[in-house]
This record gives sequence, C-alpha cells and structure tokens, in this order.
Amino acid sequence: MNNNITLKVNNNFCKEIISIPGGENILKCFTCGTCTISCPIFEVNPDYNPRKIIRMALLGMREELLSSNTIWLCVNCYTCYERCPQNVKFTAVINALRNIAVKEKKNIKAPAYALGDGFLKSIKLHGRVWEPEIMLRLWLKLFDIKRIFSFIPLGIKMFIKGKIPFFPSRIKNKEIKKLFKEAKNIKMENK
Repeated sequence: MNNNITLKVNNNFCKEIISIPGGENILKCFTCGTCTISCPIFEVNPDYNPRKIIRMALLGMREELLSSNTIWLCVNCYTCYERCPQNVKFTAVINALRNIAVKEKKNIKAPAYALGDGFLKSIKLHGRVWEPEIMLRLWLKLFDIKRIFSFIPLGIKMFIKGKIPFFPSRIKNKEIKKLFKEAKNIKMENK
C-alpha cells in the first residue's frame, strides 16, 4: 500500500468561499455530521457527503471540489441549512462553490448544471419552459446521442397523449427580458 499521498492544498480557497455571500459561516463547521445525516441525497447516494464537502473546502482542496460532479448533486432542499447547530448554511456554501466553478468553467458538463443551463435558455428564448428543448440541450451538452434516440418512442407517446407540445408556446413578457437584462448587468458589475 502506498502511503505517499500528494495533496494540492490551496489555503486561499477558504477565504474565497468566505468572500461570497452565504459562505461566510463555513469556518463555524465542527463536522458534527448533522448535514450529512439529514441530506436526502445522502440517503440515495452515500458518496454524496456534505460534511466531506465542507472538510475538503476547509482543507483547500479547490481543484478536487470544483472539478467533481459532487457540488452539482445538492437539490437545495435546505434541510441541512435548517438543522445545522452552527448555522453554517451548507446550501449557500454549495451555491458559492457552484458560482466559482461556473466562473472558471470547471465541470460545466455536469448533468445538474447542464439541466439548469437548458432551463434558463428555454425561458430566455420562449418566455417559459419547453421540456423537449431542455432535454435535447441536456443530452447534447453531455454528448449522449444514444440516449437521445432511446427516448424518442417515449416522446412520441407523450406527444400523442398531449403531455408535451410539439412546438413551444411563446409568451412576450417584458418582465422576463428585464430580469435577464438585470442579471447580466449584475454579472458585469461583479467582474
């Protein structure tokens, strides 16, 4: 067994997380495990461990966290947030990690990111969500052509039953355009 483990630690990583709104309480964590035992994702995927994510962040394991799919698995249910005895606000820490990853274009092919990105693009384009477009964007981003074709029979059945529209319905809503414009302005201000 090889005990020579090389760990690239970035001591500034924790400071970076603290500087993002929501990440300021990360240093309060004493790894009690309440977040992990409360997490519904941990129940179905024991590899997802909020306590481990916090620990990795505190140790400065920047590349390992930002390049993994782990930070994209959180469903933002806020159960950990609600139950944390130290008020660490794990969901906010996860969102801070995601923001850093997106900013640096790290692992943006993770399914959860691709799904959210497709959702926003669909709303921006049509004013509302058109599910076939979101799924197509997701599968194309993940380069899973076989999977796209495997869902065609299901799509046809759903279309015949009137569950999904063949064409998107568009709404002209100035408020939606205004929201996207404001979000873009905020993004430009933060650069």
